[in-house]
Amino acid sequence: LQDPVLALYFDESAGGNVSDQSGHNFAAVPTGTIEYESSLSGKAPRFDGSAYFIVRDRQMLKFPRITLAAWVWPDQIKGRWGVMAKRSRGAAAPYVLALRDGGISFEATDTEGKWSYNMTTKPVIVPGAWNHIAVTCEEGVGIRVYCNGQLAGEKQVTGKLVETDDILTIGYENWGGPESKAGESGNFRGLIDEVRIW
Repeated sequence: LQDPVLALYFDESAGGNVSDQSGHNFAAVPTGTIEYESSLSGKAPRFDGSAYFIVRDRQMLKFPRITLAAWVWPDQIKGRWGVMAKRSRGAAAPYVLALRDGGISFEATDTEGKWSYNMTTKPVIVPGAWNHIAVTCEEGVGIRVYCNGQLAGEKQVTGKLVETDDILTIGYENWGGPESKAGESGNFRGLIDEVRIW
């Protein structure tokens, strides 16, 4: 198994920057005050819908084949809530991982400007519990979405992924909320832990 290019476990943080345990030194920087709670192993940041993390280095953020994974404990199921994304504005993106009405949502734009990679699984997220979510995306091939190790959905795609200069965000999404509306914050509410990218 290939080692991740980003691994954030959050255990050593006391509210400041979070070091990358992959060895690639991609620190996650909070945009405001983020509290911590006990989690599966150690601590996890609690997102309240305002502050989130950013990873500034853009060099690691675009790959023709990528896997995104995290543990999540959402405060609510209804609505759309960002987990991690390479999109800091309402524009094209090579990947957005979010929760939507209990399903796992993956979005990405192709080089034709179409959101051809978009899909949302049926509701699979268990409320009031830790859920492991993961997505594998291969450019021009397709995506596979997993929840707690089980395949939750897949889609074939032929287009190439767009490239952008956006930073990586964790716990942020520029639209969503309980009514999944454009213009309303989709910043995560709940706990996110063990964020990894391969």
